[in-house]
Amino acid sequence: MNIRRMLPILGFLAALSMVGCGSRALKIGPVPVTLPVITGQRISPLDFVVSKDLGEVTYEVSLHDLPTADAIRQMVADYAGDFVASHIELTSLELAEVVATATEGDFSTLQSIELEYIRDEGGAPVIIGSASSDQGLGTTIDFDVPSGVDLLEMLPEGDEASGYPKLVATLSGTPPTEDIVFDVDFFADAYAKVTL
Repeated sequence: MNIRRMLPILGFLAALSMVGCGSRALKIGPVPVTLPVITGQRISPLDFVVSKDLGEVTYEVSLHDLPTADAIRQMVADYAGDFVASHIELTSLELAEVVATATEGDFSTLQSIELEYIRDEGGAPVIIGSASSDQGLGTTIDFDVPSGVDLLEMLPEGDEASGYPKLVATLSGTPPTEDIVFDVDFFADAYAKVTL
């Protein structure tokens, strides 16, 4: 996870509090963050309905690699120390881009995908991306992402055994003829408040 790229910036700004800059809050961001949420997921043609035309099919994937908000805060503390971390508050993690990349096979038989994120059991699904092409979706899908999706509010609370959070993909097109192995990355803009 590339959240570590923002840690030196946060550490430096929080360290300013040690030189007596008063009791102001400094806002920083956007700081680009990459969250690899799915790695090496395999879809087999057998996962789809046995028909020539998919119509509309849903496919669910649990996001066990997505860190919790507490895990992100702990990364800041581990990197910069507890004192510095106590002066940093991550205020939002705005979703900027969702990209699915096929590492084996491709998405060329699929004509559209809508992605929904479900945080926990009984939680309302949130649409986080959609893509469509009459010619098929190819090897890399760069989803259209709605504005205003704050991942910080959507991060899991930490019970991996529950199978949540999960992505639910609604697919249309024709079933693939071979396995597809793919990764999904979330790209977000992090914003933080540093108390000086």
